[in-house]
Order: sequence, then structure tokens, then C-alpha cells
Amino acid sequence: PIITKNEIKKKLYLSHFLYVWNARVYEFGIILLIVDLYPNTLFPSSLFALCLCLSGIFFSATIAKIIDNGERLKTVKRTIFLQRISVLISISSLLLVKIFEIESTKISKFITLCIVIICGSIEKLCAIGNKIAISRDWLVKISNQYESVNENFLVELNTQMRSIDLFCKLVGPTFIATLNGFSTKISAFFIIISILISNPVEIYAIVNVYNNVSELQIPKVKFENNEVDDDDHNDLNKINSIQFFKNLKIFQKSVICLPTISYSLLYLTSLSFGSATIAYLLSFEDIDSFKIGILRGASTIFEFSSTFLFPFILPRIGIIKMGLISIISEFLFLLPIAISFIMKLSYCRWLICILIPFSRIGLWCYDLTAQNLIQLYVNDSDRGSFSSIEESLINFFELLSCLLTLIFNKQEQFAIPVYCSVGAI
Repeated sequence: PIITKNEIKKKLYLSHFLYVWNARVYEFGIILLIVDLYPNTLFPSSLFALCLCLSGIFFSATIAKIIDNGERLKTVKRTIFLQRISVLISISSLLLVKIFEIESTKISKFITLCIVIICGSIEKLCAIGNKIAISRDWLVKISNQYESVNENFLVELNTQMRSIDLFCKLVGPTFIATLNGFSTKISAFFIIISILISNPVEIYAIVNVYNNVSELQIPKVKFENNEVDDDDHNDLNKINSIQFFKNLKIFQKSVICLPTISYSLLYLTSLSFGSATIAYLLSFEDIDSFKIGILRGASTIFEFSSTFLFPFILPRIGIIKMGLISIISEFLFLLPIAISFIMKLSYCRWLICILIPFSRIGLWCYDLTAQNLIQLYVNDSDRGSFSSIEESLINFFELLSCLLTLIFNKQEQFAIPVYCSVGAI
């Protein structure tokens, strides 16, 4: 039987909640487990982050091609399945080392870290594929199914999906950190059990959405765009290079090329409650991990508020002004931090604590603006190619951010990443 619009939304939100919950718990939990394997050093976790960024840069084009050429339901099911398998292997390898108390030799640690990095890279690529498929394609088709003028319903879907994401970002890491405080084994077992229980429900929900949205069942329009001969398929690097430049051409011709570059630049930042800012704040005696936890929670609540502000303000000023106001507000909130470092004020750290949460409202409103622009102004057949370049840019700027904090890793050098973060905006 055909289900109603509200039931479609419930199934979509259920699937997305389970997907994002597992992703958020994993991305935070894996860092805790790596730190447990390599105590007293941040190098392995930094190496893990760098490898994930590099995998996103080099293989986004290939993932986009697979998503563009594949049947909608099959590609989404495969990305979810491969993502979950890679997480299970990664967490299990770390858990086995812990359970059987394998001798902590350099070789055993190195092998385990290699497994974790390889599985993490696969998980990252599957996440990119799922984002391209669901956010850039499925949501558009679902909104087309139920609205002749679909922009308002599309905004509703985008904001609700983002709300779910931010809720999981707030609760997931806090929950897994609490479990990890009791035992790393408990946190690892929780991640594994959570995946095994939720995965069938997640797949059922997304299949149900597909079966009841006729727009999703219409095959994608494919253009004859193959310029690679069969003999060339032995040369994977050549194929990837050709595909990358094809995607780059599509990206460069798009009317929203510059707004997307602008959005990607925001990932060149050390002014978030990520590892760099946390390490800087913890270097002061009057800031402890408990205060950091409160600040992260407050920051996520501010981010969550953007999902209410965006749909409220958007109809009144339009999407272009919405984007401009969002990015300007982020800049204005972060500018005093840069000025305080230039003037070498003693309370720089407190400005960071106070102003970063406010800046996140503008950041996430701009994120929603960019997503709506891509959904509305990029053709169905080009969405995967366009998004692959977007993901490559995001990963490139994240990589630069990691390199900045690796090079300028002392408390007194943190001003350099701060200037770059504000300058990128």
C-alpha cells in the first residue's frame, strides 16, 4: 500500500537518525580508541585524520561516478553495508588487542593502526557516497513527489535532516565518552552492538522510502560522456584523472561554483571545538576537560538553533541574502578573536570560548544555504560530479587545517592558525 507524505518523512528521518548516530559515535569513539592504543601522543590520531582527508581528495570523483551511474537503491544499500563492515572490522581489531592483551609491540600496534586507517578511509568514502546520494539526489526527488513548487518542502527536509545530525553530534560523542570513562572495552562493544541492531532497521526504512516514492524509481538520465577506450581501463590512474577533469569542468561551468568554493573554504579552520582548539584551551590551567565538554555542548545547541532560524528567515529575504548574512555573521563573531591575538591580550582563550558557539549559527545557516543551492541549481545528471569536486575541496581545506596545526603546534603559535581561519572566511 502507498503510504502518506508524513509516513515517508518518518521513515526517512528514522533511517537518517540511525545512520548519523552510528557515524557520529564511530568518528568520536575511534579517536578515543586510537589514543588508548597510543597514549601520550596525538601523532597517530593526526595521521588517521590526514589519511581520511587524502582518501576524500583522491577518490571523491570515483565515488561520484559510481553514484551517478548506479541504481539509486542499490548504491545507497551498498554504501551503508560497506560503511558498517569497515567500522566493525576497525573496532574489532582494536577490541581484540584490548581483550586478549596482545603484547604492545611496535609491530602489533602498527598493523592495528594500518587496519584502522584503511577501514576508516573506506568508511569516509562510503559516507561521501551516501551524502551525494541522499542529500543531493533523494531529497530533491522526494520533494518533487509531493510538491509542484517544491522549494519549501525541500527546505523542511534539509533542516530536519540537519537537526537530526546536530542532535546526534551533541548526544553521541557525550554518550560514548561516558562509556569510555568506565572502560574502552564497553565503548567498543557498544559501537559494535549498536551497528548490528540498527543496520537492518536502517535498511528497511530506506527501502520503504524508495518503494513508495515513484520519483526515486525513475532511472537517472545519463549522457554519453565516455572518452575512455576499453584498453585504458587497465590504467586506473588515467581513468580517475580523466573523470576528475570531467567533473571539474562541470563544476567550473555551474552558476554556484563560487558559492561552493566559499563554503569549502570554511573548512580551513582551527576555530571550532575540534582537536586543535581543545588542545590549545587545555594548555591553560584554568580550563579543564569538564569545561570543554560544556562548551562543546553549548556550541552544538547554537548550531541546532540554526535549523529553526534558517526556514524562518529564508522566505523573508531570499536564499542569496541568507547566504551573505550567514557568512558575514560568522566572520564578525570570529574577527574579535583574531584581533585579540594581534594585540596579545591575556583573555584570548575566553573570547574563543564565548564567540565560537555564536559563530556556529552563521556557519550552519550557510551550510544549509549551500545545500539548497546545489539541490536547486545543479542538474540531476551532474549532481554527483559536482558534489565530488565539492567534497575534494572540503577535504583539501581540512587537510590544510590539519597541516597548519601540526606545523604550528605550540600554544604561542596558535595565533597563526587563527589568522588563517578568519582570513579564509
